[in-house]
Parts: sequence; structure tokens; C-alpha cells
Amino acid sequence: MSDWFFGLSVFPMALVVFAITYLISALIFVLMSWLVVTKRVGALKGLNPTILAPVGAAFALLLVFSAEPVWTNYTRAKQAIATEASGLRDALILAKSMSSETQTRLHTLIGTYIEQAARNEWPAMASNRVPLLTHHLCGCSEELLEALQYMRGQKFQDDGERVAQRDIVNALQVVRVARRELILISEDDTGNLRFYGLVVIGLCLLTLIALVHYENRRACAIALTLFATVAAMSTLLIVSYTNPFSGGHALSPRLLQEVMDQ
Repeated sequence: MSDWFFGLSVFPMALVVFAITYLISALIFVLMSWLVVTKRVGALKGLNPTILAPVGAAFALLLVFSAEPVWTNYTRAKQAIATEASGLRDALILAKSMSSETQTRLHTLIGTYIEQAARNEWPAMASNRVPLLTHHLCGCSEELLEALQYMRGQKFQDDGERVAQRDIVNALQVVRVARRELILISEDDTGNLRFYGLVVIGLCLLTLIALVHYENRRACAIALTLFATVAAMSTLLIVSYTNPFSGGHALSPRLLQEVMDQ
């Protein structure tokens, strides 16, 4: 779907989803009323209401299969951000046991890494346009890669500094893995196909409801309104969490930025 839609906050997104769903339902109701008035419903009299059961079941199953990966990705993204921030914080804390030169160098590289992530990469992940510089197979940014190379290249004589060096490298590796996880989540566009499937099956179900209740216009209107409300609410709960980095429930780089404040 379009980036502008996923970038909407919850209330405007709800207005769009409910307005479109109710509009489609109203069009189906008007069309069915026209068919009744013009007496062109002869072929519909043999339609069995039990057909609603398998189509409704298909819609319910697709809802489940659509919601599960969306909320799983959202949870994974939250965990990856926390892991990334924790790894950066650990590296800075461990660096305090080293020389002032090493502390300053590592502090500068990590600070630049966080600044670049918040200013450039986060908006790119929000719009599903991750820049090419993030596509290293190792998942490293330039600053993170430089920090890893710098720490690995240091030759310490003191045993305590060598232990701290190893732990800092391990912490930066954890940051690299977490960062790559965020990039992979931002590039997951399979939710679009699931959404289109929901739309198609939902339209079929709305149409079938109208066909089954065409003889009673009031019952038809009530049934269409109830199902449209359920479908719109279910869709809203899914699409509002589809992209963890944009919209009303967007995750922010605040945890990363707070690392430098401590």
C-alpha cells in the first residue's frame, strides 16, 4: 500500500478504512436494491445461505494469518531496538576501563552511528526505502564497521583491557545483528499481499450477504453494516501495525538516542 496511508496516525487511518468500507457496502446495497426494483433477481432465488459459511471461514482464517505476522514483526522490532540500545550502552560502559583515547574514539563513533540511524535510516525504514549503504551482508553501517575494526585492531598489554576489548567487540556484534534484524523487518512487504486478499474476500462476503438478504432490504442493510464494521475494525487493527516504523504506533529511535545521554 502507499506510504502515505501507513504514515497516518490512528484516527485518520480509522476514518479512511471505515469510510471506504461503508462506501463499498452502500454501493453494494444500492446495486442490490436496483436489481430488486428492476426485477432482475430471478437467478438469485436459488442461492443457498449456507454459502456464507465457507466464505466467512476463509475470511476469518485470512484475518488470523494476517494479524499474527504483523504483530510478531512489531514485537521483534521492539526487541531488536532494545537489544541494539543495550549493546551500544554496554560498549560505552566497558570503554570506561580503557584509556581516554579509546573512550573518546569509541564514544565518537557510536554517537555518529546513532545520529545517522535516527536522521537517515529510520525515515528510510519507515518508508520502505532503506538506503543502499545498509545492504552490507554483515548488516553494518560505516560507523559501526569502523568501531569494530578499531577495537579489533587495538593491542592491549593489560589483561583487564584485553577482556574489556573482547566484551566490547561482542557487544558491537550484538548491535550489528539487531540492526540487521530491523532492516529485514522494514523490508518485509508480504503484508501487502495479505491485505489485498482480505479486501477481495471481504468484498465477496459483502456481496454474498446482500445476495442472501435481497428479499428483505432492512435485514440486508443491517447485515451489511454489521459486517462492514467488523471487517473495517479488523483491518484497522492489522494495517495500523503493518509497518513498525511509521504510523500512529511507530517505534522511534528514542532508546538509541538515550544511550548518549547516560
